[in-house]
Parts: sequence; structure tokens; C-alpha cells
Amino acid sequence: MDRFTPENRYIVTYEGLTDDEVGGEVTKGLNEFLGKAEGVTPIDRESVPCVWRAVVKGLPPEKQQTHAIEVPPAVVAPPPPNAVASVNDVNMVNAEHPPLMQQFQLPFTAGFHGSNVEQMQGPNLRRRLDPAHQDSQRKGPDYPRPYTLDQLDKMMKMLKEVAGRYNNEAVHDIMMEYHAKVAVAKAELGGEVVAQPPPPQAVDTTGIAPLQLCDRAAPISLEQELQVNKEYAQCPILDGQLDPKDTTIVLLKGYTVYGRTGNNLIEFMHALQYQRENDVVIGVMLDSWVTKLITSMWMAFPTDNLKGGFMDEGIQQWKAEVERAFCVKIFVNDDELSIYQNVIETSAKEMFQYKHQERMLEYVRFQMHNLRTLFRSYNRGFGVNIKNERVESMCSVLDAIFGDNKSSAIYSVIHSRSLEGDPGLRLLKRISDSSGCDPLAALEMEPDYIKDILSPLGLLEHPILFITDHQRPEILERLIADPDIGPTIHLIPDEASWIGGDITAGISANAFIGNPASTFSGFIAKSRMALGFENNFLFRARNENGVWENVCEEKCIFYKWIMNSMA
Repeated sequence: MDRFTPENRYIVTYEGLTDDEVGGEVTKGLNEFLGKAEGVTPIDRESVPCVWRAVVKGLPPEKQQTHAIEVPPAVVAPPPPNAVASVNDVNMVNAEHPPLMQQFQLPFTAGFHGSNVEQMQGPNLRRRLDPAHQDSQRKGPDYPRPYTLDQLDKMMKMLKEVAGRYNNEAVHDIMMEYHAKVAVAKAELGGEVVAQPPPPQAVDTTGIAPLQLCDRAAPISLEQELQVNKEYAQCPILDGQLDPKDTTIVLLKGYTVYGRTGNNLIEFMHALQYQRENDVVIGVMLDSWVTKLITSMWMAFPTDNLKGGFMDEGIQQWKAEVERAFCVKIFVNDDELSIYQNVIETSAKEMFQYKHQERMLEYVRFQMHNLRTLFRSYNRGFGVNIKNERVESMCSVLDAIFGDNKSSAIYSVIHSRSLEGDPGLRLLKRISDSSGCDPLAALEMEPDYIKDILSPLGLLEHPILFITDHQRPEILERLIADPDIGPTIHLIPDEASWIGGDITAGISANAFIGNPASTFSGFIAKSRMALGFENNFLFRARNENGVWENVCEEKCIFYKWIMNSMA
């Protein structure tokens, strides 16, 4: 693999390629990847599932299924003289398990008759695809391999080494998935009891309201949200399970950050992930960028003035609630750190660049849980932040545009982020190479690109909110000039527009169109998934017929082999 750079290799798993549900989509990706090579003409994207069903599943094309040739059981051609092996040969090698091989007909003897048999003779034997052939065995036999504990140990070691070697790519998570399966097999072989996850139990929702965002109901069910909350309820540092002398505090302090708000949000989320994976406790100095970030948009201090000091009863209650919500330790001053044997200061940049080691599904699940935790306590304009500044309402944009109708308003959001010109072009190009999305569309936001998304959803007739960094006014001018889009474009009033209001408007929209190279767009897309909102459009490209389509699933915004540090 090292002979090729990541953008010049395509990782496919056997399980993915043969899976009944996603196999066709995996093959589409393979088809597009091969089409990048000079001199290679890929098949039409729409034809890929049909070819996949025929080649991998042995199913004839739909138009031919009713005309499939039935071969009488007794009519089976003898194996060609130059065949590598015969049924008897294989049974001799596997004499201990003859029933296994008796289940199968060799590919060159099944489903062929008449003139096809003659075509198969010769030194360069190649099986031809017969549309009537439905004996594909590509799933392989479900037969337990007699591995020893030592062999399984070596497998696990090898899988972990490969995963570590390709830490930033899809192969890492694939290897760790295999590692987990081998670990289960090892436990079973060694006579260990393999712990099975308990069946989900009903959760008590009494007195807890379903999650809403500015009076707009989040699609995620309350039961699902609370069930996930239970999984992350334990917090050893707060439950008295950790001795301070044996506890390592990784401390976030000061106001030096790495990038803008979107980056800062990633830095905080990565810090929580770092704690989860490295047997440490994240410490946060109360007077720091972390507290400013959180209190400005969520979890404001419940007071009109912090001059009473941080030892006020209300502030101490706030501190306890935030610590419990994220399982972190908040320190008012340096003296409180003295009881801990090991305190390591880290920077926002280091947290931004941290790449998780956990399985992708678990990483996404934990990140979504933390995002929902934030939005359970979004600011409505009451309280102050750590700088003793009165906080703004996260609902400001929706209040200004829809007023009392915001709970039922149907609208979409476009987030136009230019990313300072050439740096933005380079960043989107890198993401394009990894995901297959168009390298310019999310920067240009052309009218046809927008209409191709909104028209099928029936959203062209409803308000379109335009959020921008104001670096390229011509983008908005093009949209306003378009006869279909212009009448429904809504500019956000200056007095209502701020980072938190823009974020909330994007999250609760019926559709969101953003730029995957923007961490601001990325945070909105991640939060939308966490709250259950669909219709996120960040990874788009034209197919062979010139039609725009999604080329990477919505969770791609979490994938580190695509987003790198922005995942």
C-alpha cells in the first residue's frame, strides 16, 4: 500500500463489497476510483448496481430474470482438462471435512451447457458470466476455522500494527473492526465468557421534555437520547473513584486558541475524546477560552453580574452541572491543582490536531452525545459569559425572520464560506480528493447547484436564509439575480446575526447546504445529525450524466481519513 499515496488508493472490504445493502454503493465508489486512471472508461454509474448483482450475487439483469435458462440437475459439464483442481482433488486436501466441499459445484461446472462448454476448453480458461447462473458462492462458507490461541494473538497484534500504521485512513477503522471480532473469537476459544451488551431497557422520561431548538422539535426521540445518556453517565473523577495522587490532569487554560469558532468547537470536542481514550481527566481553568466558548452560546452563568465572585452559590451549582455534563474538572484557581500529582498543560492547537483511536461508530456516537448535551442548555439571552458580558439569544435569527411562526417555519440555509481565497481552494481540493465531492461547487454556490438540491425537496418556494463571511459578495448577487432563487432569499438582519444565531438557524433548517472545508459548516452538519435533522448537503458532485448527487454519506463529516483534523 505504501507505494501509493492515500488519494491514489481505494480501500474496499470483502464484507462491504458483498453486503446486500451497501455492496452496490461500494462498487460505485470503486468504479469512480478506477475511472480516474488514464485510459480507463468506467461504466455508467446507474449501471453499477446491475453489474454488481450479476457479478457478485450471480443474479441476472432484471430484464432477463424471467428468461433465465434452467439447467436440469443432471446436466453438469465435466471439468475441463486444464482445470486447476477438481472436487475430488479438493476433498483429498480437506479430507477431514468432505461435507463442506460437497455443498459446492466448481464455478467452471455449474450453470454451463451446450456450446458454452466448448468455449471453456483451452489453456487460458476464463469463466464467462452467464446471466442465468445463480449459484454464486461469493459469501463463502459459514465454517469455523480451527485457529489456536497463539494464532489469534498474532492476528490481533498484526491487525493493531496495521491500524496504527495507517492511523489517519479508513484502513485503521477496518483493522480495528477485525481486531474486535478476533478478540471475541479468542475469548470464546479460551473458555472465557464473552460479555454481551444487555438488551436496551426502557428509560424513564417522566418530567423530561423532548429536545427542542428555539421551539422547533428535534427529530431524535427522547427515549433514544436518554438511552445514550445512560451509556455515558459514569464519571470516575466526580464519583470519587479516582485518587488525585494517581490522576493525570490534562489542563486547558488561557485564551490562546487555534482558529475561529468552528475550530474552537472542534478543540473542545477533541479534548473530551482525548480524555475518553487516554485514561486522563480534562481540566478546565474557569477563566479560559473553553468557558468563554461554552458560556457564550450555551450554559451561561445564571446571574446578571459575576462581580460577586466565583464562590457564589449559583456559580458553584453551575460549575457542578457543567462538570457532570461533560465529565471534566473545572478549577477556579491554581491552588486547586495542588492535590493532583501530575498536571499537563496542553494547547488548543494540540487538541485540534488530535485524531481519535476509537472505532468510528463509537466516536460518532460519543461526539453526537456531547453535541446534544450542549443544545440541551442553549442560551436564550439570559445570564452572562465568563467575561461578564450579557449573552445573546441563540434564537435571534429565527426570531428576527420568522417571529412567532419559527416553530413551524419551513426554510433552508446556505452557508457560503470562502476561506480566504487560495487556502480555501486548496483545503476543499484535498477533501475532494478524499471524498469525491466537487472541488469548487461548495465554494461557488452557483444557482443551478442550489436549485438542484432544493427543487426535489419542494423548498424553492420557501425562504432561503443566506449565511456568509462576506468575502465574495458576487455569490449572493448571483443568487438574488436568479429568477427562481432571488424571490425567496432572506438576508439576516445585522442586529440579529451573530455566530450563535447563525449556527441555530443552520441546525434547525429543513435543509442545510454548506462547505465541507469550513469547520463552521461542519459543526452545523454534525449538530444536525446529533439532533436527528436530515438533508445535509456538503459532499456533492456531478455524475456521468451531469446530474448533481451526494457522493459521500452525511457521516463523512466525522471521518478523519476525509476531514483529517476537522473530523
